Amino acid sequence: MGDEVLTPQGVLAKVRQLADFLDAPSAQSGASTNQDKSARSSNVNRKDYETFRDMIGRASEQLENQSNKVALGWASLRNDDERHAILQALLQHTELVFTCTFLMVSSEGLCCAAARDEIVAAAKQVAAALSLMMELLSNAKTMDADVFAAEIARKCGAVWDACKGVRMVAKSNRAASKRRVLLAARAVKDTHDEFNRMLQDSRASSSSSSDTQMGQASDANQMMEETAGSSADADAPASGPKIGSDEWYAMMDDLGDESDMDDEDEDRLERGLALIRTAGMVIQNAAKTIGATAPRQAAAASLDSASVSASASASASASAPASVVRARYVAWLDTVVLAAALAEKTVTSFAVNLYPPHDEDRLRTAAALVQAKTQELTQAITNETPSLDEGAAAHVQALNDLQASLASLAI
Repeated sequence: MGDEVLTPQGVLAKVRQLADFLDAPSAQSGASTNQDKSARSSNVNRKDYETFRDMIGRASEQLENQSNKVALGWASLRNDDERHAILQALLQHTELVFTCTFLMVSSEGLCCAAARDEIVAAAKQVAAALSLMMELLSNAKTMDADVFAAEIARKCGAVWDACKGVRMVAKSNRAASKRRVLLAARAVKDTHDEFNRMLQDSRASSSSSSDTQMGQASDANQMMEETAGSSADADAPASGPKIGSDEWYAMMDDLGDESDMDDEDEDRLERGLALIRTAGMVIQNAAKTIGATAPRQAAAASLDSASVSASASASASASAPASVVRARYVAWLDTVVLAAALAEKTVTSFAVNLYPPHDEDRLRTAAALVQAKTQELTQAITNETPSLDEGAAAHVQALNDLQASLASLAI
């Protein structure tokens, strides 16, 4: 900053600049091909991820402590020099957090897409919290002291939470990818539960509608007879709603209510739920497979040769440099996570067609797309079968069984 006196506005501008700068490596890494990642990751290894994550964590702890000092001491600072000193310390810790974050996410082959997104999002949350804190400090002189004290405490608390979020990012690429796939599985489960409630409500309504409508028809007939007889006997007591009243129209609507699904609608919805449920199990099992697959296992089958045997593939992976193995592993994780996200999105799109009335052609087309996308996810996993150990291979077998079951579900 040179000899310029640092102000909250100056810190705010710098923080926003740091946050915007994170978008550049994230976009660049996302656009790189797998071959690019392998070629540019010769100096990357597993320990680098842990080292950068620990550095960011320690920097966030220092930033958390410094933000507390700013919040507690700002009102008592006597001049611009004191304010400059405390803001400069805050900015130094902030720059350290963002510098480590930038180096981590811009190193090819170090972070998979899921980990990179998680780390960048956590850092940007810190920037957002700090920005709000700096905006408040900029207006401190115009605020009531008690109001300022309450507001700065809240803003400082938001910075603490954001810094804790930085320290809670996934400890490894594997963990970040598994977490992302499990979120996709959870979204599919929520979709299943929503339509399952619809089906159960429809069945409960159908089982009671017959008796209810018979009773309502009897009441309506009795009311019509008594109304017709009232012209002959004006003193006869009226029973039920008066014809033309709101209550009468409500009764007529109930008699003709066709909002419940018919048996064919319920049957199609039940088969659609079976499809969604099985697709969700495929995605969930994909997450389990990620958790059971080591980097060297996942890298073996990524050798671009369909003729390589299982033993040759495994030995080639064993002899490959660790950095190359890691780059292949990261590329494999990205492929699986992307396939899981596409499968989850396809299931959601399919579910929209389950609202009655059903268009059977659209349902069949959407169901076929669900089967195709889950097949792509299964293939992304099962391509690693030659190099998987017994535990991971069991998950692959379960995936194949689920995929076979999914293919047999007709809409």
